Amino acid sequence: MFLKPAVIVNPRSAAGRTGRAWRKRQKDLLHVFPNATIEKTACVGDAANLSRTLLIDGHDLIIAVGGDGTLNEVANGFFMNGRNLFPESTIALLPSGTGSDYAKGLGLSNDFQQALNAIQQKAIQCVDVGRLVMSQGEPSLAGDPFHAGTERYFLNEVGTGMSVKVVERVNAANKFFGGRLTFLWHTFRALLTWKNIGIQIKTDDNTPCDYCINSIIIASGRFTGGGMTLAPHASPLSGSFAYTVFANLPRVEAVLRLLETYRGVKLVHPQIHYGEARQLAITTPGLILETDGEIAGPTPAQIEIIPASLRFAGVSF
Repeated sequence: MFLKPAVIVNPRSAAGRTGRAWRKRQKDLLHVFPNATIEKTACVGDAANLSRTLLIDGHDLIIAVGGDGTLNEVANGFFMNGRNLFPESTIALLPSGTGSDYAKGLGLSNDFQQALNAIQQKAIQCVDVGRLVMSQGEPSLAGDPFHAGTERYFLNEVGTGMSVKVVERVNAANKFFGGRLTFLWHTFRALLTWKNIGIQIKTDDNTPCDYCINSIIIASGRFTGGGMTLAPHASPLSGSFAYTVFANLPRVEAVLRLLETYRGVKLVHPQIHYGEARQLAITTPGLILETDGEIAGPTPAQIEIIPASLRFAGVSF
């Protein structure tokens, strides 16, 4: 099916477990894709640059081996100026990260061999991609799709508020206990000192809405934070974002609602608001955004959906 596959491995993902297991996994991968080009990342941004280089070289399948952050970078290699530069090429994921939340939403197996076989055997779906445009940032480095200053692409979610503090803590932490416990522990730690903040958003009708928030999540995928369903109404095939506003929740109430997110359903609470949009603007300046588990940059920002714009292999729905 794929004439020129390539693999981008993040050996540091999953607290280094990906790198330690790679010798055996490489043999399994080459058994399925014997002509695959294999590249390893060394630092943040490498996966995006490698992805762009491989795509320019004519590779028709780029497999990310890592977590949500690695997949995010690889996807950024496909896009520029609001469009997919390589629409005939395909992305895939062999999940090996702390959270791997986007993989959960796609129904990808955490078993390496099963996920590998699915890439080879299962149908390709065209998934939505989010575009995040920030009004501040450093000028783009020439040809660098990841350090583009004001523009980033994402597959799973973008958020601000307390979620940024959680991401910062998780990325600096020892992830010995795995994704769910790591995210849950650092979420509770962040809640102890977090003070809710004011924010203004505008959606498709351009009407401003003002909130005092704990967090806001704008998502294409259902899962985030190691399996929390903060946007249970999201789908990467819907052509629109699902967004959830966790408004002025007291700490105790926030803890209770947080635990409920693992049920996978919408929460009924006067301070939790759900919506859908194809575009969403955060007009409040000076807030920090995270996307797919990595720090992205500051607001103000415009977020828009690019429907069915990326071919994704191995998807089970």
